[in-house]
Amino acid sequence: MDCTRGEMVAIAAINEILEQLVAYGMEPESLRGVTDVEIDAMAAEQNAPAVPAAVRAMMRAIGAKQGDFQIVGDFYLGALDTEWKSQVLEFWDEVPVERRPFEDSEHMLVIADYQSSAAAVIDGARLTEPDPPVWWIAEDGSVDRIDSVTRFFRGAARGVESLIDRRRERRGSSG
Repeated sequence: MDCTRGEMVAIAAINEILEQLVAYGMEPESLRGVTDVEIDAMAAEQNAPAVPAAVRAMMRAIGAKQGDFQIVGDFYLGALDTEWKSQVLEFWDEVPVERRPFEDSEHMLVIADYQSSAAAVIDGARLTEPDPPVWWIAEDGSVDRIDSVTRFFRGAARGVESLIDRRRERRGSSG
C-alpha cells in the first residue's frame, strides 16, 4: 500500500508514542493489534467510508488487546460497534445545533469509548485526512476538540504513564 507523506508522518508518530511507552515501562505483550481487514470491517459497521492513517496505526497496535490503555477508555474493536455508535449519535443529539462542530455525523468514526458516557469521534467529512481532529462527545452534550488523532493518542499515553507511575509507587511503598 502506497502512503502519502502525511500518512507516513501520522503512522510514525503513533509508533513513536508506543515505543516511548515501552521505554517508560509498559509491557509490549499487554497489547495486541488487529488487521486492516478487521479495521475496515469496524469502519463499515459504523458506516464510515474511510479510516485515517493515524487511527489505523493505533488500531494495528491496540485494537484487539489494549493493555494499560484501558485506563483512559476502550479502544478495542469489540467496543466500537454499531450499537455504540448509535449511542454516540444520541449524545450528538444533545449538542445544540448551533454548537455542532462538524459536518457529517452519519459517517463519523467512533475510535474510543469512555465508560459508555463519552466517546472520541472523527467527523465523517474528514476521514480521508491522515491525522484529523478528534471530538470528545459526552452524553450531556458537551463537546471538546483535540487537534489530531496523534495528539489524542499522546494524551492517552500520558494516562498510561501515570498508571505505570502509580504501580511503581505502590511497589516502592510496599517493599
